[in-house]
Amino acid sequence: MEFIFVFVSLNFGVFCSGFLLDDRTSPSQPTGQSMSDKQFYMLMNLLTKEGNARLKLEDKISLLKKELLVTQQAVTTNYHTYHQSNETLIMELNIIKEDMRKMVHNYSNLQIKYDLVKAELNEVKLNSTQTSKYARVLEGEIETIKHLKIMADLQAIVNISIKANNTEHELKTTKTKLNSVVNDVNARKQDFIALFNKADLTEHNIDLTLKSMEKNFTSLTSQMLQLSQNISSSILEREVHSMSNRVAVTACVKEGPYSSSDKIRFLTIHLNMGISNSVISSLKSVGDFKCEKSGLYLLSGVFMSANTGTIELNKNGNSLVAGYGSVKDGHQSTTIIYLENLKQNDIIYFKNVDISRFFWGNLFSYISILQLTG
Repeated sequence: MEFIFVFVSLNFGVFCSGFLLDDRTSPSQPTGQSMSDKQFYMLMNLLTKEGNARLKLEDKISLLKKELLVTQQAVTTNYHTYHQSNETLIMELNIIKEDMRKMVHNYSNLQIKYDLVKAELNEVKLNSTQTSKYARVLEGEIETIKHLKIMADLQAIVNISIKANNTEHELKTTKTKLNSVVNDVNARKQDFIALFNKADLTEHNIDLTLKSMEKNFTSLTSQMLQLSQNISSSILEREVHSMSNRVAVTACVKEGPYSSSDKIRFLTIHLNMGISNSVISSLKSVGDFKCEKSGLYLLSGVFMSANTGTIELNKNGNSLVAGYGSVKDGHQSTTIIYLENLKQNDIIYFKNVDISRFFWGNLFSYISILQLTG
């Protein structure tokens, strides 16, 4: 786009050079080099090809934007899915850790109970030994009593027999309790073995889960890298699109007299890129250029008149710069070139200052506005 603008500007400059430098010539008899029909058609072909290339570029960029949107949605969905899965796995891992802590605590309690049962068993064994000794003593006494014939001794033997029976009953009760304790210990032992097996299985499942998470993370990292590359490519495409979508306009002054403070109007539009029909209409009717895209703009104008006077460049009613032309004999061109940051809806216009003046139109007086940055 910039190349075409420079080419057109150079042709206009060459065509108008005789009138800009020689104030003794008449506007009706230009002496500079004119543009041939072949050059004009070549220029129009270039502009047509540039427009077609621009439309193709816009279609391609639109397609790339759609593909980027689909990729972003897919990556976002995968990211949320993996994120939720990771949170679920972390919760399950915390539950498993809590179960392991409880298992260790239960194992400690079982160990304490086992020690207590072992101590009770040792005590029972000691009581059994003492009971056996006492039974042997009783058996000896019974053998001695058998040789006695006294009734009192017989009664004592009966009492001793009853006492021995009671002792035997207590011994059986103690053995029953001991068997119950042993059975309880065995049951607790089986519970501990089951808990240990469950912990081992849980550890195996955790290893599998961690490996799966690592694989998922690697896949997600690869997708994020691919997305980053796609975004970088999209940024480059967007920059190219921005370069091809900037504003450029060249317009010739409407020839005629202008009173003091009148805005200069532009009847003929030679180049129009990136601006709306309403802006073109405003340039023609009142001379206003309304900024539709914010950025840095190059504002330039050449105005030929047979009268001495001042041309002023204004932004939103405030003067930016002025150009003064002094004419003693013939005609004189006044040139204004200015760089300005424009925001959306800013109004730019050129106006005649001080006295009434006649400005030549067509190719002798014109303006060019070019957006340099977006």
